[in-house]
Amino acid sequence: MVDQLATIRKSHGDRVVEDAIESLGEADRQAVRAMTSVSWVPVRVAQEVKTHIARALGRPPLAFQFEVAQAAARSTLNSVFRMLLRLVSDSALEKRANSLYRRTLNTGSFTAEFSGTQARFVVHDWPNMSEFDQVGLKAGIETALEFTGRPGAVARVCVEGDKIVYLVRWSRDSNSGQYLL
Repeated sequence: MVDQLATIRKSHGDRVVEDAIESLGEADRQAVRAMTSVSWVPVRVAQEVKTHIARALGRPPLAFQFEVAQAAARSTLNSVFRMLLRLVSDSALEKRANSLYRRTLNTGSFTAEFSGTQARFVVHDWPNMSEFDQVGLKAGIETALEFTGRPGAVARVCVEGDKIVYLVRWSRDSNSGQYLL
């Protein structure tokens, strides 16, 4: 959430973020102010802050969540990881899916299965994942796949029992017609 708030501050200024934080109860306000890139706030608090900001900007909260999550993911991936991610194979992503997921979310677990130009990502152990969080993760998945040489990635979110499933398709690498590594 640190990256997302930084993205919002950059695009919309400090005041809108500060107003959202001030709208929280005392304990939640303190948690957000004490947050670091390696700490967590409850997903409910993150949603409250971003929903408050979206409404202040006159934006639909889900659309705003997607845009913010995508912009923050791009900013993070553009920094150190861009060249490294370009070389990641399907099997490497499958093996590391849960550890990458856990860097962003601390609820549930995550698996991935790749086949050609599509993949199936599954969130386990988070049966009541909100639509808001589903949209944020969708943005992150699509963005990460773009950065790993899978252009035009588009995810569809489905609920299968107590699992949240992302079915994703993309185009072949436009430069070579195949994936690197």
